[in-house]
Amino acid sequence: MYFNEVLHELSQNCQLLSHRVCENWEVFGVAQVRKNDVFSDDILYFSDDLFSINKSSMPKNLLFSGPLPDFLNDQPISWIQVDPAQLHNAAAEVSRILLNHNKIQSLHLKILDSFLHSRGFSTVLDEISQSLNTAIVVMDMSGKIISYSKPFSVADPLWRESVAKGYCPPFFMEHLRDVRQSDESPNTENAPIFRQCTNTRLYYLAKRMYTDGNLFGYVFMLQSTSNFDHACYDMVEYIAKMTVDFILGNPSAVKVKNRLYDNLLIDLFKGINGEQISSRILAGKMTFPDRMCIAAIKPRYFRGDNYIVGTLMNTLRQLFSGAHFVYFEKAAIVLFDLDGNFNLPDKTKDILRNLCSQERLVAGLSNPYSKVKSTRHYYQQAVKAIELSGMLDIADDVVEYVDFAFFDMISNAAEKVNVAFYCHPALATLREYDNDNSTQLYDTLRCYVKNGFNQNLTATELFLHRNSLSYRRQKIVSLTGLDLDDSETQFKLNYSFAIETYLEKTRM
Repeated sequence: MYFNEVLHELSQNCQLLSHRVCENWEVFGVAQVRKNDVFSDDILYFSDDLFSINKSSMPKNLLFSGPLPDFLNDQPISWIQVDPAQLHNAAAEVSRILLNHNKIQSLHLKILDSFLHSRGFSTVLDEISQSLNTAIVVMDMSGKIISYSKPFSVADPLWRESVAKGYCPPFFMEHLRDVRQSDESPNTENAPIFRQCTNTRLYYLAKRMYTDGNLFGYVFMLQSTSNFDHACYDMVEYIAKMTVDFILGNPSAVKVKNRLYDNLLIDLFKGINGEQISSRILAGKMTFPDRMCIAAIKPRYFRGDNYIVGTLMNTLRQLFSGAHFVYFEKAAIVLFDLDGNFNLPDKTKDILRNLCSQERLVAGLSNPYSKVKSTRHYYQQAVKAIELSGMLDIADDVVEYVDFAFFDMISNAAEKVNVAFYCHPALATLREYDNDNSTQLYDTLRCYVKNGFNQNLTATELFLHRNSLSYRRQKIVSLTGLDLDDSETQFKLNYSFAIETYLEKTRM
């Protein structure tokens, strides 16, 4: 640490009577002048009696009290003069300044070593946390945790639980909003902020992170006592700069906002609680459509993550500029805005269908919804539509969950019970009769049900004359007692054949 830097920091806490910087030597320590000393150029010496020192061998760096002798100005000496009552306090302060500087330098070396050996950002936070005996959290302005130190040495269980799940406790986000609203003197220089959160009695040192002039997030150092190590003030700023420059890549305001949405959407898909959702939307000043749906888009054949993250995501952004996009679980996920009737515009659906056809993709669309807190459920619908369409050999490029909801219900029920028992007994009767008599009454009824109980469509699909179909229909009625014109019977047959279809596909 150079003499002028020591001088500057000392002036922050001690009243200096006068000073001079002659040669700006680097200072590594502080020591009291003693008789017959051989002075080192890298030590700041202090004395309350300059006249006892041999004028021909004065130290290069000097802290003293008492009158200013004329001979000092005649020699190449850098000096600081203080009041006699403050000398020993000033010497102790210099010692603290140098110790703090050495600690910071040591931390910088450890950080550099971590980066050189690719140990990652979290390892850097661990090193700083252990050296300064404080917990560290880095988060975006919505409360999403970017990284934190481990072990997380905060006693409060809600803090520990929230950080482990990847977000800041909602009560602390409310505390930050209250602080911002009540702060009458804006922190224009963005200096570290020291405060206490009354909810948990925790003290914290905070540094705001800005990108492109917009607030992106915070670095927090948290502990149960107010006596933060002096090095914390330097390191909290260092972490903030490191986060913006190296972790985030110094993004623009638009990228910052997109990152907030991306992080929240991913956590919504994972199923964070409602209180956390509301807190982060409010803190991040995010807005969502009044009516929306989720689209999950995947390649039909393996093309690698790079294709989805790079080519596909970029194409989607160009085609649907007003939507939100995120890569999650091997798929491109799109949050679409719907029209006033809760419908995805036909033009949007056509563009999506053409893209899927050209790129050999499949897109699953959820049902429409309006509550952000329900996003996880509708994300699962979009993914389930793709899964079930594949299982049922549906070749459409854009598949909607509404067409597969019944199969999803069967799938969920099949995990607990044998759903075959829910089929209408007429199906088993016809299968048994066909096996014994080499007839096709089961397949005939199935085709009849699929075609909406329309005899003309059924006869055409089965290549039968209408009279032949009528004979089969009468035989089915006589064997099973079914009233095929009754709407309730038609409903039962519809869901029974849907169950049969599901069971056939899952057994293949």
